[in-house]
Amino acid sequence: MERSLRLLPYWWVLRWAWLGEAIWVVYLVETRGLTIGQILLFDAVFFASSLLSEVPTGVVADRYGRRTSMLWGSLVISAGFIVFALADILPVLLTAYVLFGIGTALMSGADDAYLFDALRAVGRVREFPAVAGRLNAMMTLAVAGFTIIGGLMATVTPLSWPIVASGVLSIMAASLAFRLEEPPREPGSAADSFLATGLSASRRVLRVPSLRWAATLGALPWVAGFAAFTVWQPVLIGYEVPVGAFGWVAAAMMLVAAVGGWSANWFSQRLGVGGALLVLPVIGAIALLGGSGGLLWFVPLFGLAPFAQNALHPISTVYISRRVPDSERATALSFQQFGAQFTTIFVMLSLSALVSRVALGHALAGTSALLLAVAIVCWLLWRRAGDRELAPSEDDA
Repeated sequence: MERSLRLLPYWWVLRWAWLGEAIWVVYLVETRGLTIGQILLFDAVFFASSLLSEVPTGVVADRYGRRTSMLWGSLVISAGFIVFALADILPVLLTAYVLFGIGTALMSGADDAYLFDALRAVGRVREFPAVAGRLNAMMTLAVAGFTIIGGLMATVTPLSWPIVASGVLSIMAASLAFRLEEPPREPGSAADSFLATGLSASRRVLRVPSLRWAATLGALPWVAGFAAFTVWQPVLIGYEVPVGAFGWVAAAMMLVAAVGGWSANWFSQRLGVGGALLVLPVIGAIALLGGSGGLLWFVPLFGLAPFAQNALHPISTVYISRRVPDSERATALSFQQFGAQFTTIFVMLSLSALVSRVALGHALAGTSALLLAVAIVCWLLWRRAGDRELAPSEDDA
């Protein structure tokens, strides 16, 4: 397990080696001829694919192993990058979005469950918020570097080349996942069947109020983050910012996100789980005002969404992980992503419909207000449940 914990950061960094973060919208518009409305609809296809796959792939990780799910997730993401880069007709391009959704679902939940179980095996589970935050920060910094490289590549190569390179790097992530050891589980934790695992975890998360509302609050910054990363490019285009600067803008947003990951343990210790579950979703909601002020200097607010996302995720994850058995952990954690993607589909479809009727800035302001209201209501319901401690009293081992 110690050896696997030393290898895990390399997989964590390479599993989303995305060189196209700063150019993918430009690529779809200029190379593939899509409109902004179509791109938002395509994003909805991605989130629908991930949504439908999220809980079943969580069961795969619980039933057949976290390592197995992480390995196949890396391979599917690699295939998605290559299809995305080479697709010249819309049905094939949509296939790439489906692959992205399935690959992301295979890794989400499995990654956090693997880390939690591995740290517990070596008596370090109380370090989870700090370690998970650090790993997410490292991944974000790496993606920032990949983004700059991809942006520079796009100035001298076709826009598809950085995307193909991303697929090659994802193969390296798969090879690292193959070398990991599966963490030990508690005796008798194996579920009787695939279906039994899924039903048991689903009932637990949906019926226990503290888990239900914690998972919802943990999902809200993801919704804001997905929306922010989708719309910041067209917002900057509206301000006539040169495309050559997009790589640096994306990298700056990721640096802010990395700070969020590194601050997860600080938020956990200073605010406690209750404070973090309130403050960070509110920060995420405010981030969408970056595209609503009609002024260029509002745009940096977009960076608050990935900051809140990276800061809150380890806290909500360890809160949920402590309250579910080994045989259901990855599936239970998948409900955070499930909630995020379900809400994001609604947000993307709403924005796609609204941009043809009202200004994008007005649509983003309305979305920000809605997320803020949902965050406050869900936090009050979570407090009402009464289970407010980050971790029950128990030994790490």
